[in-house]
Amino acid sequence: MNRLIIILYVLAALLLASCTSGRHSEMLAQLEELERQNVADSLMTNDSLALALAEYFDRHGTYQIRPS
Repeated sequence: MNRLIIILYVLAALLLASCTSGRHSEMLAQLEELERQNVADSLMTNDSLALALAEYFDRHGTYQIRPS
């Protein structure tokens, strides 16, 4: 019984990690796009994306996910 509970916890942790990594990759891509716009000196009409990215990376860190 204990072994089954441990297996369920491990599976839940792996599922959660896989969901989070996709979101993190998406946020990194948006951050890179915002950086390109900034370097190109593009006109930015609002700061909502920058604020959302700052909030996300403040909560989750800026670690890099390396492709497998």
